[in-house]
Amino acid sequence: MKTKTSTANPFYDYSQWDNHFDPSETETATLYYGYDQYELYGHYDEDFDFAFDFVERNQSLLINLIFALKTVYEFAAVINFVVNIPHLLILLQKELRTNLVYIIMIGICLCDLVHSVGVMVHKAVVSEMFFPIELCYYGQPYGVVILAITSRSLQVFSRRCSAFLALFIAAFRAFSVVFPMSSSVNFLMKGKSAILVVLTFSLVCGAWGMYYFVSSKIESVPECNPIEPGYRTSYAPYRFVTGEQWEKTFRYVNGYISVSVSFIYIFVTAALVIALYQAKQRRKGLKNDK
Repeated sequence: MKTKTSTANPFYDYSQWDNHFDPSETETATLYYGYDQYELYGHYDEDFDFAFDFVERNQSLLINLIFALKTVYEFAAVINFVVNIPHLLILLQKELRTNLVYIIMIGICLCDLVHSVGVMVHKAVVSEMFFPIELCYYGQPYGVVILAITSRSLQVFSRRCSAFLALFIAAFRAFSVVFPMSSSVNFLMKGKSAILVVLTFSLVCGAWGMYYFVSSKIESVPECNPIEPGYRTSYAPYRFVTGEQWEKTFRYVNGYISVSVSFIYIFVTAALVIALYQAKQRRKGLKNDK
């Protein structure tokens, strides 16, 4: 009689799975990435993805990595705030407030400060620097939840606005070098035009950040401690509802906008460098530095 072969792993703990099966009775199955899905999950999944399996197996490592990156991000927000204060004071000098580039740089500086203030205030409140927060595993005071959503909305607004303004500066410089005698360049060089540009991008990006704030949902938390079901805090705990379809779509679109602006900025900067090089060559040919 022919012996039935098995693909079972003798060192794998099958008892942790709810749909337990006898590995000795499994038929030889198609292997995915070096091991049998049936051995791990008790069924075959045509959409099995090694990347997701890696995430599941290394959750602790990834959580620590995300926490470290979040800490670096918060420190960067503090440094950004400290650096931009003298930067703003310099840009506000009377001699600089009439130039388009400097006015837009003031707008970028203000966006960076708004971003940093939102991050720092939220971190200070969560760290209980202003008032203590009672322990609740699933929720926080309503004001803290609102502050967290406001901080995220401000980050969305300030990031997009500063990125678009920086892209506009690069595009304007490239356009002014390629077409130095254009009437559009002369019009945009005026201070009023610069203020209009800053206000336009601020309103558009502000509406984008406001959409995130308005769409956010908050719900009350019935239980605070899974170990002590009767445990209650002195305040009514709430939490921000995450993972909804609108938020996923928002994050996808926001990410695509960020990546697109970054790539366009690289191409515009390259075009500016090329235009400056060509202008320099023309000046050499004319033997005139004017």
